[in-house]
Amino acid sequence: DNDSSLPHPKTITGSREYSMYNVSTAGRQPLPFAMAEKIDNAIAATMKVNPDGKRTIDVYLCWDKEKLTNIAFLDNGEGMDKDGLTNYGTYNFSQKARGIIDENSELDQDPLAMSGEIGFFGVGGQHSVFYMGYKEHIMTRQAPSSSKKSANKDKPGMVRDMLISGKRMHALYKAGDKDNVYKYPNVARPAGSLETLDENEKHPTIVKLIEAEKERKGSFSLFIISEIRDGPKDHKGFDELNQNPAEQFKKLVKDLSRVYHYFLHGKDGQVAGGDDVATSGEDE
Repeated sequence: DNDSSLPHPKTITGSREYSMYNVSTAGRQPLPFAMAEKIDNAIAATMKVNPDGKRTIDVYLCWDKEKLTNIAFLDNGEGMDKDGLTNYGTYNFSQKARGIIDENSELDQDPLAMSGEIGFFGVGGQHSVFYMGYKEHIMTRQAPSSSKKSANKDKPGMVRDMLISGKRMHALYKAGDKDNVYKYPNVARPAGSLETLDENEKHPTIVKLIEAEKERKGSFSLFIISEIRDGPKDHKGFDELNQNPAEQFKKLVKDLSRVYHYFLHGKDGQVAGGDDVATSGEDE
């Protein structure tokens, strides 16, 4: 007889137990490295659609009563349609396999630190998400001119919306509903609609970002991480973010600027007197 089995959700959500990721941070606060995975994906998306134009990647840390509640990433990359979003949610389906990065692209010809293609910490995008929180909400739209012909193409102006919840995966698996463990809600909604938001996602900054969809032109992707996890026992950085947000935010920016130093400033490094990165995404 033949039998079938699915990987346990812990395969995806158990990022805290991957010693290679903890070791890769060399005893430092791991949050910048986890965030770098998401930023790296955004760089690839923006470089493909805006190679010579303005590429924007914004990172938001949202606090409520000195508690970090949400981490959000917004980029003006090519966005995703229904099929693209399904592919994004498929475990271990790389950017190259999804066609976001060409096998022979210029990104592959440069050192990783120069291209921004640094997503090689051994965890990948989904692992980094679940290292930070238990839930990721993706909201994305393609520009009409960039949308490929597909039966799943959305109407102009509509936003594609998908929720990936680690707790939901575990609950379904435990209940024996294994057919739906890795099926995520993937819907099209009007721009600016808040109907798909959970209560723990309704931070004022998150609400403003979604309401701004009505005025936002072109393609974009917004990734919202919620149900932020407590810091691992051997890394106090997560907890320190709650204890002293302003100071820890500056440290986080500094760590990220080091990760992306050569990508930001070129092969000769930072020009004397220049800034590392913009810090307009700070929320307290």
